[in-house]
Amino acid sequence: MRSQSHGRTHLARSIVSLIRACILAIGGLAARVAGLPRRRRIKFTYDPSRTTWQAIHDLLRETKPTGKNGPLAQHLVGAKLSLRFPDDDVRNDSHSTADDQLGRAGDYQVGGTVFHVTVAPMPAVCEKCKVNLDRGLRACLIAPDDRPSANSSGGTTSGSTPWRRTSPS
Repeated sequence: MRSQSHGRTHLARSIVSLIRACILAIGGLAARVAGLPRRRRIKFTYDPSRTTWQAIHDLLRETKPTGKNGPLAQHLVGAKLSLRFPDDDVRNDSHSTADDQLGRAGDYQVGGTVFHVTVAPMPAVCEKCKVNLDRGLRACLIAPDDRPSANSSGGTTSGSTPWRRTSPS
């Protein structure tokens, strides 16, 4: 009888120890979660006196400090392409996944045109455009007007043809 009582006491102590460990782990997790930055929603107020360009510019400027301007730009372009080409399948893949990992030529492809969306154009994205051109695709690099990187070298990357700025249609 005595050993049976001892076994239950030992089991009860083990369970209490396990519960305490779980409470400590949950408390530690809660403290880490509480330390994470809160997701701030993007606020947008429609102002009919402003142009669409101005509204988008304001949205991108507002999201720049949080680093959400890149994903926002990509989603806005995807939404516009979906509206403009409703019969085409415009995929809205993760903005942070490399094109090569998803087996795609750029951020979006509609027919024979590949769209690259970036808020910080670097030589690598220009090289992707060149590869697309070499494959017989049309390449469209979409970047903010205030970013000089793609245009600072006269709109060229080493070994590529000059970029031509065209008016939106």
